[in-house]
Amino acid sequence: MPLSALIGLATVLSGIGADGRLGLPDLCAALHPSIAELQVAIVAVRFFGIARGLFRYLERTTSHQATFRLLSRLRVWFYAALEPLAPARLLLRLSQRRPALAHAGGYRVTGKTFMCASSLLPW
Repeated sequence: MPLSALIGLATVLSGIGADGRLGLPDLCAALHPSIAELQVAIVAVRFFGIARGLFRYLERTTSHQATFRLLSRLRVWFYAALEPLAPARLLLRLSQRRPALAHAGGYRVTGKTFMCASSLLPW
């Protein structure tokens, strides 16, 4: 998680750098310099634009890996707690026409996957 936060910070800073340098080639070109003098500003805009996309991809990849690692541990814990109940107690719940614990619990764990991937890490 801290790695994805640092990469997210690099994404934001690259966006700020790209926005800050975006108008510079136009301002410099108004003075009619040679193309060699404009190359620094043009290369800076390209660099920050590419870096922003690259850092955004890396941030998404690392944050999703961390989220799914956490959720896999949650699923293992849940089904390890559920296994001693099978099959006798679960069949008793089914015979009482209540939702099966496995089905309801599996829905909750899957819901947490969506919550963690989209709400807690909105970048």
